[in-house]
Amino acid sequence: MKSTLVNSLCLLLWLLVSTVSTAQTGETVSDSGVDKNPTQVVNELSDRIQKKKDKRSQLITDARQQSRPLTSDEETDFAEITSDIERLQRTLLLSVTGESTLGRLYEPPRKETTWQEDVVDILKPLADSVKSITRRPRKIAELRAQLEAVEQKERGLEDAIEKFSRIEKKTLNAQAAGYVDDLSVGWQDDLQQLQQENLIISSQLADLLGDDEEPFSATMKSLKAFALGSGLTLVLATITAIAVYFLMRAGWWLYSHKLVSKDVRRKSTLFRVFSYSYHLITGFLVVLSVVVVIYMRDDLLLLALAFLILAGIIFNLKQFILGYMAEARLLLNLGSVREEERVIYNGIPWQVKSINLHTVLHNPALEGIVRLPLSAIQDLVSRPVKNKIWFPTSRGDYIILPDGTFGQIKHQTPDVVELRVRGGMALTYTTDAFYALNIVNLSRHSTFGVSVTFGLDYSLQKTSVVEVPAVLKEAINNKLVSEGYEKELLGLMVELSAANTSSLDFLAYATVDNSLAGSYYKLQRLMLQTCVEVSNEQGWTIPYPQLVVHNA
Repeated sequence: MKSTLVNSLCLLLWLLVSTVSTAQTGETVSDSGVDKNPTQVVNELSDRIQKKKDKRSQLITDARQQSRPLTSDEETDFAEITSDIERLQRTLLLSVTGESTLGRLYEPPRKETTWQEDVVDILKPLADSVKSITRRPRKIAELRAQLEAVEQKERGLEDAIEKFSRIEKKTLNAQAAGYVDDLSVGWQDDLQQLQQENLIISSQLADLLGDDEEPFSATMKSLKAFALGSGLTLVLATITAIAVYFLMRAGWWLYSHKLVSKDVRRKSTLFRVFSYSYHLITGFLVVLSVVVVIYMRDDLLLLALAFLILAGIIFNLKQFILGYMAEARLLLNLGSVREEERVIYNGIPWQVKSINLHTVLHNPALEGIVRLPLSAIQDLVSRPVKNKIWFPTSRGDYIILPDGTFGQIKHQTPDVVELRVRGGMALTYTTDAFYALNIVNLSRHSTFGVSVTFGLDYSLQKTSVVEVPAVLKEAINNKLVSEGYEKELLGLMVELSAANTSSLDFLAYATVDNSLAGSYYKLQRLMLQTCVEVSNEQGWTIPYPQLVVHNA
């Protein structure tokens, strides 16, 4: 995008410099003398005009003498002669006054115009400037084409005259001889007229090709004219625009930092409206200042360019105004997503930290932020934050996955969650997939529980409700205390939980401090080992599943 902008600016600069250069030389090209001997040209052209007029008068006289209207052939000849007279008269004026003076003499009368014609008239300086860049080569090509056409006609007439001159008039009858003489005289007149045109075109072409001005001198002259003209206008417009911009910035800084508190700046919707209105007004005043400077300098070329650029901007805004209205509501914190509220994006809750051209989403439990364009949050809906639960885990927590995997959170970012599992291995999930799991977090609250189910034989049925649980509870408590967990052991329960087909199942459940989360499986093993040791000491039978077959 930056390279495109630089190329556009370079093209615009070249256009302006070339315009100044051709503007300086344009009059010389158009108004240069067309003949080195104008008196002779005027005399010859006057003679040709008079001959044409006499020939046209003769047609009318012949018709009147015969008391008849002009025939179709005579009307065609009359129109052709009249056209030749007008062309010769214009050529005569061109040879004396030059093209620009002739254009002023034949300037069409003013008339009422439509708004479309007014727009074209406004852009005319720009079009004329672009055309003036190639005026000289186009004029040369045009004159060469005209010269080639005239020379072809000359060669054709000369060839026809030469062939007719070979005819011996003695062998012709009176009518044929008269017809040949009339053709020869007419062709001689046409040949002389073409020769005059050849002389004028050749003179104009020689003037254009005879410019011996040094290229470097012409370039410096063009640059100087540009610097004093459109270049100076551009500099003044740029300085004015910068001054207006910084003046508006200073006024806004005084208002937002001296007259308004920080809380108002963060939470007030009215302040946000003023903020974005300030940007719109600043842009409008900057553009207006540039246009005013160009207008005061009477630079029609730059004014046409400014009008064209503004028209393009307005047209593009018209195409996207509906989409921008929805984004404007978001920018003003009046849309479906608002700052400091909670929003669900990609299945994860986020807090909207700021809404701007790029909205910033932040989850306090994750390392990093998400930056989204306004178009990505238009379809989202936020709500006020009611709790502080942003993610099921935090860095360093010990968790149990649904498949029984035990691990510790090492890193969790908006993209991935990394766990350290047994043996120091790493297990990685995408953040949205991890958030969807039903995990058990042992570190989230101050305590967690460890449970063990232990089965004994039905021979202990009479003592299974009171005595057996009491013995097991005392033994497990002593074991955990001996292992150094006395302070962390906050509660212990042993009860008969179920009577299965081949055993009486007892549940041992210990409530411990969350500082022992990393020892979850160790605590479970200690409780199970204690139950086995007590069974051995008391002579209790640990049953195994049995299959009983009854005979009929």
